[in-house]
Amino acid sequence: ISRISSGKGVYRMVTKLLTGARMMPVLTAEEEVAENLSTVTTWCKKAANIIGSPNDVYTEKRLVNDLLDMLVEGKRLLTLSEFSAKNIKHGFDDKSLMKDLHHNWSALVSDDVVRLEKLQA
Repeated sequence: ISRISSGKGVYRMVTKLLTGARMMPVLTAEEEVAENLSTVTTWCKKAANIIGSPNDVYTEKRLVNDLLDMLVEGKRLLTLSEFSAKNIKHGFDDKSLMKDLHHNWSALVSDDVVRLEKLQA
């Protein structure tokens, strides 16, 4: 399996999780997890596009602005707490899952922020 096709598979799984969670009439911790993962995977997909075409950043003004926006959004994502008030309120007690998810996607976003900062320099 190539990295591109496996990345698309992950994105599809998160999209299906989010769609399924949104069908529930009550806000659940699972829905919040799905929304967070959707936000992170969308950000990572955009970051990968910019990182994958570094020459375009210097030739297209739109991508320069996108790069700046991606840096701001990436840094905002890194400030998110692993245990939100909603998860605590809903009694979502699988804290190890939340901690692992947060740790893993934070590492990915942090690495991509560093790569984007190198493009900016």
